[in-house]
This record gives sequence, structure tokens and C-alpha cells, in this order.
Amino acid sequence: MFKYLLVASIILFGSIPGISYGEQHDFQKNGIAYVWENEPNSLESKKVFLDAFLKCYGQVPLDVLRKSSREEMVQWLDDAFEGLYVDYKNSKSNLWLSAKADDKIVGFLVVDIAEYPEEIYLAQLAIDPAYQGQGIASSMIRSLFDQFSECGRFVVITRCANEEAKGLYNALGFTSSSYMHEGYSRELYTGFEYINQHETERALLHK
Repeated sequence: MFKYLLVASIILFGSIPGISYGEQHDFQKNGIAYVWENEPNSLESKKVFLDAFLKCYGQVPLDVLRKSSREEMVQWLDDAFEGLYVDYKNSKSNLWLSAKADDKIVGFLVVDIAEYPEEIYLAQLAIDPAYQGQGIASSMIRSLFDQFSECGRFVVITRCANEEAKGLYNALGFTSSSYMHEGYSRELYTGFEYINQHETERALLHK
């Protein structure tokens, strides 16, 4: 599944001759520290994930989510995070960016760079409800554009019922796309892409 097999230290801090992976760097903005992590705190991250998606889907009818009860929805989200974290730990092409307030995780973004520089997949994004509306999600995604400026496009999928996520991606310049990540249903999920116009123009000039 993964195109490049790299140790985490190479992904974050080094490079392999002939292959460029962008320049990941930590930064701070409006009192929030953004940190690329090798060992993210799973308990703090899981709480952020569960709180964020329970808030997001709390008003969505269960039948739309294809769940029979709130308990089943909670278990679905719990399993989703555990699967995400296991994939991150087992993959050498996944990167984890945490947003921290006073050293506590209040949001995170996980990306898959297996197809870089042609494409980066935004695998998961979650923000603590208490910190939503402060530009944290936008800051993480915009920093991704900057730090991986050689990437041709960024792709993401979200549940059709997740209006908050769709609004965020539209606001950041993503457009609806036919993209669908492997293993997900087009009936339940919708795709978005962000085309790096600068990189596209540069590639055309060098043809």
C-alpha cells in the first residue's frame, strides 16, 4: 500500500538522496504550539477525537450515520480512532501534527505522504470542541500547504453528513472531487482536493 518505507527519524528530520519530503517544522500561533510528533499521546488524542466527532454527529440522525444507537456510534468512533492510531504506528508514510495548549493536545492532523510529491492524503483531523472556531484546523492545513509546497495536490474525504468539515475544506480552497480513499463508500463519503497551482505551473514550465 505504501510507496515509501522510511524510518520516522528520516521522515521528520532527514531525507533520502533524490527524494524530497518537504520541510516539516514546529511552529506557534496565537498561543497554540504545533508539533510534528513521533509518539503522540494516544489518550489525549483519543479524547479530542471522540469529543470532536460526538459533537459533530450529535445532531445527525442515527439512520443517516447507519448506526442503530448512540452506543453503537460511540463504539464506531472508538474503533475508528484505535484503527487510526495503529495505522500511524505501523506506517512509515504517516505523519502526525499535534496542536497543543499548555502542552495538552487540543487538536491533531494525520497525513499520509505515500504518494508524495504527487499527492498527500489528509487521513484525519480533529479539534477539541472547546478550541473550535480559533483557526486551529486552518492553521494546520495551511502549514501543510507551506511545508509540502512541492506537492501537486492534497486530497481528503469526509462523511457526507459532516457539514463542518465540508465547510472548512471549501473555505480553504478545496473543491469537490471524485477522489475516494481505498476502502471507503461513495455512498457515505465525499471527496475533496486542493490543487497546488504554483507547483502545477512550475511543472509545466519544466516539461
